[in-house]
Amino acid sequence: MSTVLKDSTEILTARLAKLGPKTIRFDIGAGGGPGLTSQDIAAALGMTPAGLGRDMLEFVWVPDSFKSKGRREALMSRLTESQLLEHNERERVVARALFQVAIRGESARHLYNDALAQRWPSLVAKAEPLEFARGYEVIRLGVLEELRYPKQCPKCHGLEPDSSKGAVKTCPRCLGQGVVEFGNTRRAQRFDIQRSAYIKTWKQPYEWLLARVREEMQEAVAALCRRLI
Repeated sequence: MSTVLKDSTEILTARLAKLGPKTIRFDIGAGGGPGLTSQDIAAALGMTPAGLGRDMLEFVWVPDSFKSKGRREALMSRLTESQLLEHNERERVVARALFQVAIRGESARHLYNDALAQRWPSLVAKAEPLEFARGYEVIRLGVLEELRYPKQCPKCHGLEPDSSKGAVKTCPRCLGQGVVEFGNTRRAQRFDIQRSAYIKTWKQPYEWLLARVREEMQEAVAALCRRLI
């Protein structure tokens, strides 16, 4: 992995400096020594617990490591598994709520209505021949695209502006992150549907997977940071 990481060290350390603990400097060594090398980062990544978080760190920051078909398919399988598990859990919640209505009557109707509101679209688009709903694949591809190619803040263009007194101030639009969320209209275009249809049908599972992946990445970043201190 160190060969792949060699040309990505500067980008990776810059990202870690923004996403990691604010008191850690990744561009210099302890006591003013040399900065991190590609070997340092490769070793730290290798010791970071395997899983979706680490895969996404490499996918976003070291894309060359995903040139092989096998690695891409493995990442898509992890994302698909996350979607399937969450979809099935929501279906179980609907079934349990329906059972409560059957036992308790209308007094449990609110449980069923709440469960329906959280229910995702069916995984199966057609039974014969079996065809899975295209929307879930669109979500996976969309989440990968947004995380690898985030939308630059239109106000500060990814840079913290200077105040009139020369001190750096935080951009009010992106809060210093340099990037902003993609809007519902842009996401609806991926599905080739109207914005209103996206919000009604696919917004919830889309934002769930995006949040889940970000959470996994943050945990991986924390583990990686601990090994780079």
